Amino acid sequence: MTGTALALAMCAIAASAAVVHADPAAPVAISSRFGGVVDVVSDVELRGAAVMVGGAVDVTDDVEAQVGAMLGPTFGGYLGGQYYVTRGSLRPLFAAGAPIFFLSGPRVGLRGAVGIEWRATPHLAVTAQLGLEHYFNANGDIADTTLTPIVGVTGRL
Repeated sequence: MTGTALALAMCAIAASAAVVHADPAAPVAISSRFGGVVDVVSDVELRGAAVMVGGAVDVTDDVEAQVGAMLGPTFGGYLGGQYYVTRGSLRPLFAAGAPIFFLSGPRVGLRGAVGIEWRATPHLAVTAQLGLEHYFNANGDIADTTLTPIVGVTGRL
């Protein structure tokens, strides 16, 4: 199963289990500041994908910090954050972070993205982002600059 197919399957499962809110601008209370994150990150240029498995913590109502492990053909990690523009169940967002992959040594990059999160329930959110990553010391299977769409799910206790 490709990374894109896996992401679509995850979103379909999450959407089928979700309760749809009538007013997308109405805030959705969350059950916990802490959550688990699973994101499928695609590399458009090299046609690859990785899965980021990690955690999230709400620093404020509008800011979330994330940390995770990148699992795929090349392994690494991610440290980043998201700023939510609104507080409804549909929340536009800006994201920034620092991915690192280990391929003949560490390959360090910066990532910026725009996207949207749908808080389907107090325990479940689905996210879609379109990002751009730049690696300062890329080589091999990692491009210098690449478009990176993400589809993911966040679960909260």
